Amino acid sequence: AQLRALATLGTGFCLSFCGWSVLESNIVARHGRLGYQAMACVYYGIGPGALFTPLIIERLGPVASMCTSVTTYVAFAAANFLLECKMRAGTWLLLPAALGVGLTCPTLWTAQGIYLSNLSRRYDHLRRQDTTAHGSLGLFNGTVSAIMTAGTLSGLLFSSALMRMKVDMRI
Repeated sequence: AQLRALATLGTGFCLSFCGWSVLESNIVARHGRLGYQAMACVYYGIGPGALFTPLIIERLGPVASMCTSVTTYVAFAAANFLLECKMRAGTWLLLPAALGVGLTCPTLWTAQGIYLSNLSRRYDHLRRQDTTAHGSLGLFNGTVSAIMTAGTLSGLLFSSALMRMKVDMRI
């Protein structure tokens, strides 16, 4: 059950973030000043967001905290999509969505660490390993990291291939 949960977590993060690095690296080139402002909102939101992270995770738990936090990344991607479609809504949605990403980013990554630690502890307990040592925690963190990196790499390679083929990515 813990390995299935680990695979689900890794796959969920992979799918959620395979487009993030593409968005993050191209937003300024695609949207100029608005792109700079959006990334500033992301990074300015991280500090204040970190102040509320313990309270949010304590109230919601790690899984609900991750699910709630990832919705801001979806909103940010949707705002970018609307901008690419030349819809006015994208312009006024982008900055609040970017701020939302910054505010929830610390919660997302902290909740992921807590969830992985809990999974690892349960896994070690079921395997009758010493739960006071690090046990499988390194393996679990490395697995999720490898799956996420594969997703990021595939997203970058896909967008690079589209650019090489000179496919107009605007809709």
